[in-house]
Amino acid sequence: MYRCDWQNEPRDRHPRSMVLISPGMRQSYLRFGDLVAFDITYGLLRNVAHDSRSYKVGVFTVNDTNLRMLFAGIAIFVDETK
Repeated sequence: MYRCDWQNEPRDRHPRSMVLISPGMRQSYLRFGDLVAFDITYGLLRNVAHDSRSYKVGVFTVNDTNLRMLFAGIAIFVDETK
């Protein structure tokens, strides 16, 4: 199952941000989502987009009752700091 909502992004370009969530990630969030962490991970994507935009990867995580870190979502977004 997936949902794609491009909103007002041009159809011939990559969107400025995407959030990817699997059914298992959603279950982890629903069960342990009282505290969500977000971390930006650098260097995972090569910046070879045809429109010369630089993309970053962010990871949403939650902790279960045994303090194990579980994925709750992955975000890919444009680096707008430059």
